[in-house]
Amino acid sequence: MNSNNHGGNKVVATVDGKNITRARVMAAMEALYGKETLHSLVNDEVMERAAKEYGIQVTEDEVDLEIALTSSTQDLDTSLKIFEEQQVR
Repeated sequence: MNSNNHGGNKVVATVDGKNITRARVMAAMEALYGKETLHSLVNDEVMERAAKEYGIQVTEDEVDLEIALTSSTQDLDTSLKIFEEQQVR
């Protein structure tokens, strides 16, 4: 096996005797999410470069706090959507 294909020919599922390979799954995911993923990777690199350039460092506590705040905001958004849906009925 070629070490560069990362198991692309590996069968990951079989449906009625027809194999679905890892390469097929990856191609489908790339078609669906490729642009978003590329955008995210580029943003990550730009942010990392800017952080290094300006000497910005983030602690684990700051990361944990941001995750908690983001999670609570998403929970609130979900609750508001459910409330709005109930009001429409």
